[in-house]
Formats: sequence, structure tokens, C-alpha cells
Amino acid sequence: MNCRICNCELISKLNCTQNQLKSSNFICRICNNKRILEYRKKYSPIVGLWFWNYPYIINDKKSSRKCINKKNSIIKICTSCGIELNIENTYKYGLEHGSYICRVCRLEYCKTHRLKNREINLKKKREYKLKRKEIIFEQYKTRKTKIKFEVLNHYSNGTMQCACCGEKYIEFLSIDHVAGGGSKHRKKIKVGDFYFWLIKNNFPTGYRVLCMNCNSSIGFHGYCPHEREL
Repeated sequence: MNCRICNCELISKLNCTQNQLKSSNFICRICNNKRILEYRKKYSPIVGLWFWNYPYIINDKKSSRKCINKKNSIIKICTSCGIELNIENTYKYGLEHGSYICRVCRLEYCKTHRLKNREINLKKKREYKLKRKEIIFEQYKTRKTKIKFEVLNHYSNGTMQCACCGEKYIEFLSIDHVAGGGSKHRKKIKVGDFYFWLIKNNFPTGYRVLCMNCNSSIGFHGYCPHEREL
């Protein structure tokens, strides 16, 4: 075996190491030292004098950045674009756990990965939903009930009953627009879960709790029979 740069014969423990021969990195010590010196001159102004203590063979920019981002290094740089990393342009978790990549490169990578594997991801989601269909449906029902209870409790001032007839069964209760125009309003805000919209917007005024009978009667006829009885 010969050195891939100067073409001299490689002899283990004489002009190269055993690890170099095992990893097919056929380069003699003289050529290796020359390459290290070149990269030291190139990157020492960026990372400081500590870099001189790392005699690694560097073949490209990405591997050189990995070499620079050692645990005891003061400055970290993005392994993709090469900018210096700080708490403003990267994630704190990445700096603490060795994922040295800036926010821009991370977002670009995630976007490319999603587009590349879109069909695979959709297929996995469909399979997951089919396997856990009953569990997902139960979780959805529980979430809906919890949100509805919170909204009804707020707009009924804790009484949890219809403001018109006094109905107390939660299954029969709903939210009514006091000024009317509920259908137009829901079309305008374009949301699937109206109760969640109320929570998200910090419980806006102009709503009350009515049972489905009272609410439907006001919507269709403009009045509730319970009001006439009173």
C-alpha cells in the first residue's frame, strides 16, 4: 500500500499508524502533518489556539467543523453553514447536547426532510390512526367534554344551567349568541371547535348558556316559549 498523496510505501508504525491502514486512510505521517498544518493556519484565527492541540486529518469543510466543535472548545460553529453559534441563533438544547446547527439551517433541513418524505409520513400517520382508532376517538371525546365544561362553567357563572329554563344536564346545554347571528359569526371566524375558540380568545362577552330547546326556539322563531310563560 502506498500513500495517496506522495505515493511512498506505507509501513505500519514507521511512517503511518495501524488505525490509518485499517480505516483505508492511506496517507504517510509527513503528508498527514502537512495537511494538519494547513488546516491549523486556516482555522486557528476562528477558533483560537486550542485548535492546535487536535491533530486530526480533515478531508472537507463539514468534518473540519465537527473537529472544531469539540467539548472543550469555547466557540461552536454551525456544521452546515459555518457561522458562529450563540444563544440567539441556535437552540439551547443543541448547544448543551452536541447538536451544533443554527436555526436557519435546522428549519431548512426540517422543511426539506418533510417534503422528501411526505408520502412516507402520511402513510405512517394513516396506519397509526387505524391501529389506535378507538383510543384516539376516546381521547377526542374526553378533550371535547373538558373544553365544553370549562366554557359552560364560565358563562353560567358556575351554576352550569340554562339561563332560560334552568336545565342542568350538560349534554343538553350549549352556547348562545346574546345578540343573535351565531351562524354568520361561526362562518366568519372559520373554526371547527367554537368552544376552543372562546377559550383561546379569553372568553369574550356577548354569550350565555342555553339548552338546545331554548337555543333552537330563539334561532327559528325569535323567542323562547319559557319567556312567554313568565
